[in-house]
Amino acid sequence: MTAETVYRAAWVLPVTSPAIRDGFVSVREGVITGVGSISDRPAGADVREVDLGAAILMPGFVNAHTHLELSHLGSGAVPGDRGFVPWIEDQLRVRAERSPEEATDGIRQAIASLEASGTSAVADVSNSLAAVDALAQSSLHGLVLHEIIGFDPARAEAIVQQTTAMRAGISAPDHGRVRVEVAAHAPHSISRELFALLMANGGVKSIHVAESKAE
Repeated sequence: MTAETVYRAAWVLPVTSPAIRDGFVSVREGVITGVGSISDRPAGADVREVDLGAAILMPGFVNAHTHLELSHLGSGAVPGDRGFVPWIEDQLRVRAERSPEEATDGIRQAIASLEASGTSAVADVSNSLAAVDALAQSSLHGLVLHEIIGFDPARAEAIVQQTTAMRAGISAPDHGRVRVEVAAHAPHSISRELFALLMANGGVKSIHVAESKAE
């Protein structure tokens, strides 16, 4: 039988119950088997104890809205002080000027930063699905929300078909800890007909709402 590991820490924060001073979390084969006061920790020949010292042991953070494929646009590359529409226009222009390699480097750096900060899961809103492979190679759990835009009601079904084919074309569709769902961009950038088709698709949903004063 696989050994059980007991992690001891000055504080354990279960989140769903009060903090535990001098607590433990026990794990076997990647599954948490117990949480409590150190006096109640499991013992035995197959138990290994790791003392984390003056640390806080808690669940990993969840970032519920990232745009990893835009990470390379940081450091003032796209100013945000001219209003929402100019910001979008500048973003599209700079993205077109950047190479795929720059975008990939930005994604990997952003993921490394998330991992270093204690984040364990993300919901990543994406037009290009460029971050799927990088997420799959990381320690993170990922929900990638494939963001769809479409103004013309007559093209609603065609857009659904095109974007479905795009998701099917991901090089390694079985990513285990990473799954891809469909998302609408915003009420002002998607037709009623396309929105209805996306909502009928099932799964987790996401939409941007009230991002600017004008909206």
